[in-house]
Amino acid sequence: MSSNITTLNRKKGNIKAQITKLSNWKETNDPSDIAAHLTVLEKLQKKFDDLKTEYFESATDEEILEIEISLAEMDSDIQDLEVRFTTLLHNLKLKIQMTLFINVINNTENIEASANVAIKLPEIPLPVFSGKIDEWNLFKSHFQSLIEDNKILSENQKLYYLRAALKGEAKDIETSDDTFQSLFKALDERYENKRLIIDNHVKNIINYDKLTQESAKDLRRFLDCITKKLKSLKNIKL
Repeated sequence: MSSNITTLNRKKGNIKAQITKLSNWKETNDPSDIAAHLTVLEKLQKKFDDLKTEYFESATDEEILEIEISLAEMDSDIQDLEVRFTTLLHNLKLKIQMTLFINVINNTENIEASANVAIKLPEIPLPVFSGKIDEWNLFKSHFQSLIEDNKILSENQKLYYLRAALKGEAKDIETSDDTFQSLFKALDERYENKRLIIDNHVKNIINYDKLTQESAKDLRRFLDCITKKLKSLKNIKL
């Protein structure tokens, strides 16, 4: 093994240790603490992306084969942490906003302080679904974590958020009841087709046409594509 690969392996071990540290973090109700962890995670993602590029530029085919599974697992762990922290921050923001609403009704002295906390929280974008069948399961899991499972929101609020998250052909779906549950069920029945989802993921791998030359950059994109599709198949228990 070359000295360069040894150095890269040390970097990989350091990033993996940071991922483990973030995974073991004990949750708090401090939004600034959660936001700080998201910032650390964003920087860690950048380091990890740079590390993958360095591996592809330095490693032989045999060395790449030895570490690609480990890299894929680390990539998956980083994505899972991002969903976890984003969901925590979103739920906490809604909780603070609800507290503010109650304070307004009760005309308490804490209105200004609560408003300042709510304003300082960063905006968290909703997941968006445009009708691509192979993106449904990821959208569904994120939306359920952020919106559907949130007990603070009313059904009308959930319906509003769901309509705001739909784009393209998915936005055209309507139901006679016009409720959150009926619309979400209609979407699930339309796009929860495992056979089509599997076919799309497999076709995207087989028909990958962006590998114009065997450069480190193109090979990395190819591996990222395969890793993403395999993770999507894993999410539907395949």
